[in-house]
Amino acid sequence: MTNIEIEKSKRKIENIFEKIDYLNENDNYDFELVSHLTKYLCVLISGYLEKSIYLLLLKYSEEKSHDYIKNYIHNNLKTFTNAKTEKIETLFKKFNDDWVVKLSEIDNYDEVKASINSIIGQRHRIAHGNDSTIGFVSLKEYYKNINKMIEHIKIEILELN
Repeated sequence: MTNIEIEKSKRKIENIFEKIDYLNENDNYDFELVSHLTKYLCVLISGYLEKSIYLLLLKYSEEKSHDYIKNYIHNNLKTFTNAKTEKIETLFKKFNDDWVVKLSEIDNYDEVKASINSIIGQRHRIAHGNDSTIGFVSLKEYYKNINKMIEHIKIEILELN
């Protein structure tokens, strides 16, 4: 079920990216509409990252742990938010020090970290009604890096299929 939920969120995001790409190619380009959709996507991508980490850790606990550990993870991580890289690293360190080392093995990890922190920071600005400087092209790159992080967690750290 985990992979299905993650893929469903991913498809929703990618569908909106396609719609914005279409708007960008159209002669009647509406900068304001693209800006609003980009901000909406930023919020969705932030939630996608947080939910994916939660779901992957839950799946890991279902496969590797007793039910009481799974229940603990479910009850304590279902509200995992503000997933800046420092918070992700702290969370993973609570499970296994080696997981943090494996996180740092992601190609261009500093760039991945910067992407995640930018997404979370912009999401906060958007949610609190402040101006956001997030651009569509930057958001696309951030999204690629977030997917790189999620796949690395899934395959290299948790060793899930």
